[in-house]
Amino acid sequence: MTDFAYLHVHSDYSFLDESPSIKQLVSRAAFLGMDYLALTDIGNMFGIPQFEKECYTQCINPILGSELYIIGGSRFERDETKRCYRIVLLACDEHGYRNLVKLSSLSYTEGFYGIPRIDDELLVKFHAGLIGLSGDLSGEIPSLLKKGDFKAAEERALWFQKVLGDNNFYLELQDNKSEEQRQINKHLSDISNRTGIPLVAVTDVFNEYPEAMSNIRRITNRCMTSLAEELFEWPPEDDLPEGFTTSVEYLLHLVMRGLEEKYPGKVNSYISQAEQELGTIKYLNYMDYFLIIADIIGWARKHDIPVDPGQGSAPASLINYALGITGIAPLKNAKYEPAAIEEGADVINYPDINIPNIDVYFSAADKTRILKYVIEKYGKNRVARISTRDIGEDGKKIIGLHPTGLVISRKNLDAYVPLYRDPQTGAIATQYSMSELEKRGLVIMNFPGLNILEQEGFNV
Repeated sequence: MTDFAYLHVHSDYSFLDESPSIKQLVSRAAFLGMDYLALTDIGNMFGIPQFEKECYTQCINPILGSELYIIGGSRFERDETKRCYRIVLLACDEHGYRNLVKLSSLSYTEGFYGIPRIDDELLVKFHAGLIGLSGDLSGEIPSLLKKGDFKAAEERALWFQKVLGDNNFYLELQDNKSEEQRQINKHLSDISNRTGIPLVAVTDVFNEYPEAMSNIRRITNRCMTSLAEELFEWPPEDDLPEGFTTSVEYLLHLVMRGLEEKYPGKVNSYISQAEQELGTIKYLNYMDYFLIIADIIGWARKHDIPVDPGQGSAPASLINYALGITGIAPLKNAKYEPAAIEEGADVINYPDINIPNIDVYFSAADKTRILKYVIEKYGKNRVARISTRDIGEDGKKIIGLHPTGLVISRKNLDAYVPLYRDPQTGAIATQYSMSELEKRGLVIMNFPGLNILEQEGFNV
């Protein structure tokens, strides 16, 4: 096993580069005997979930990062003369990951102007838990050195060190076989000698800079290596009706009320079936999914908007019927088998199960009203479109928008997943795909037959 690890790495999600796929990168690192590998795609975090999964498959510890554009001014400026540089940021703990997500999101939602951009203000605000590298020749410090402005380069290096903290900012040495890079490396070494800012190597050829090689392991030993799904759990409920402290309590209340309305005097006959389904919903942490979809359908019916009575597996669910999600009464004791109690055991055994598939169709004339309500009720910062991945004719990855899917959160989405702005429509979407969002318990609303892309003026 080698102590070397690549800390500045682009995959084919760095769309302007001719870079290998994530699988190829991880396989190469495994072949070379590395136990750590970073992913720092330019301007995005699209590949992070796939990267983490592939690293674990090949017994490599993933380091989660991104190479962000930072503007020499305010991110709100729309001035083409303002130059952008790049800085590599690595998450060294959970706080750092959340801050990286926040920075990546804001680079699109606030700073996007041709490219996603952060600024000094954002880095100061969201620096905790991050390790920064000065970057390649497109970084700000190497760019200043190329111009011969050695004083400004050193001042900027000291600024990054002050913001990120001691031993959280490194001057990056590369070897691209050019004389220009060799000279930049020498100047970076001089800055390090004068300021104490450490060097780090990102290519394995620096026998002349031994401290830069040893600092690789210092960084890898500090970086988080698990993007735990708990990072995406719903935060404490703060917008439930008075008298309810958890989604479970409120969902149970609505279900019991619905059963009493639909089966007056016969509720006890359906308690067992309802409890079984509620047990599955609680186990899968889908309480909010049912609460939200019931709220949307309930609002539609109150406003005389036609709603499809229920498709997918929804009609088989007593809970959906009690909540008014579907208007079709399921067969009594219908075999929706979410769990089984093992003989002689006190614990319910949950096999591989999926949440009921609820496909909701609204009339074409009213779909804009429904979408507007969702945004107004849950907040523009809590609702987003969902990105998709495809391969173009040239074999390169293409990021698109899911035509019928929305993701909804109780808190601002950029506290959990990175967002991006679609350059064609201006719509805000998640950088993570639908399958990744579902794994992490975020609420996905799917409106089949309702093509959000056709909605005039609908740019979440």
